[in-house]
Amino acid sequence: MRILFTCYPGFGHLHPMLPLARAALRAGHGVALATGPDLAPRAEAYGFDAWAVGLGSGETAERYRTLYPDSNELPAEERLRMVTPRMFVEIAARSRVAGLRERAARWDPELIIHDQSELAAPIVATALGTPTVVHSWGPMMPAELFELAKPALASLAAEHGVNDLSRVIEEPVYVDICPPSLQLPGGPEWKRIQPVRHEDPQAAPGEQLPAAASELPYSRTVYVTLGTVVNKLPGVFEAVLEGLAGVEVNAIVTVGMDGDPQRLGPQPAHVVVERYIPQALVLPRCRAMIAHAGAGTMLGALANGVPQLLLPHGAEQHLNAEACRRAGAALVLGPGEVGAQAIRAALLRILEEPSFADAARRLGDEIAAMPPADDALAALTGGFEAV
Repeated sequence: MRILFTCYPGFGHLHPMLPLARAALRAGHGVALATGPDLAPRAEAYGFDAWAVGLGSGETAERYRTLYPDSNELPAEERLRMVTPRMFVEIAARSRVAGLRERAARWDPELIIHDQSELAAPIVATALGTPTVVHSWGPMMPAELFELAKPALASLAAEHGVNDLSRVIEEPVYVDICPPSLQLPGGPEWKRIQPVRHEDPQAAPGEQLPAAASELPYSRTVYVTLGTVVNKLPGVFEAVLEGLAGVEVNAIVTVGMDGDPQRLGPQPAHVVVERYIPQALVLPRCRAMIAHAGAGTMLGALANGVPQLLLPHGAEQHLNAEACRRAGAALVLGPGEVGAQAIRAALLRILEEPSFADAARRLGDEIAAMPPADDALAALTGGFEAV
């Protein structure tokens, strides 16, 4: 079977799909993976036939900021309502439809599996008559957000001669990587849901834990990351490092592939600052994580039973953070609350009160109990091959 995986060009969109895509390779299916030009080389490094289509993540975000320069001043909920139709449809999907359709028409996939933010795929699948599967990257988004995207998506589809998206919107199987206790209220009522266990991708060839991370002095280690999108927020890394000063805990800090570790200045022996380390190498060593509440980072920590201090800023991060807090595995500091003293106090609570680690382990057990990727893929492809 020829299976096309396609995703928005972000680490948090690609990485959750890799277990299912790798399972497809192991099962002997033909597999192609389409994403932006900035992320296609990473997909190739994992062994996939990668198609570079549309804009990269950085250019997409830059166009959005140019068109909507005041969006960051809006409350988090309003920002999310803007991002869904305007960035993911009007900018990202618009840049990808023609190229994805042309490549897919030549390759003729029998199934298209796309992440829930990759909204060029439903248009292409409808044009080609190809069945689709929607792949999640975190908790199931509220139905309201999907409704917000529909008018923009229908308008874009009509520009490409596609006038009825009902099949690809109403009928797909939804691949759900979120454990039940972390789901958001008000999610869309997907008719068919296939759970699959979240797994952090293993290190790509050549990636390894830096030697300094194996030589840290303290028994407790904290992972600090703002992901690959909001990692440029001014003052946040500095506030975290100031908050950790005087606490006997190691810190492994990643500032993003486009970040500069040197901007944080010299650090003491218990702090390691790098651009990027695969979290599969870091999280098993950690007692806690300080992060931005990106879904993939959050689920990766929970899969390892690691409680979190979450500093949400944009996109769906506030929803993720609240879900994790509600489940007892996190404390949350909003943008106006992030400061060295608040970070230190919250981290010490997480490290010293057993309830946070207990809740994180319970969620980790829920993740471990979900079907592995090979079983989920067999269920998915078996259903389509039987049609």
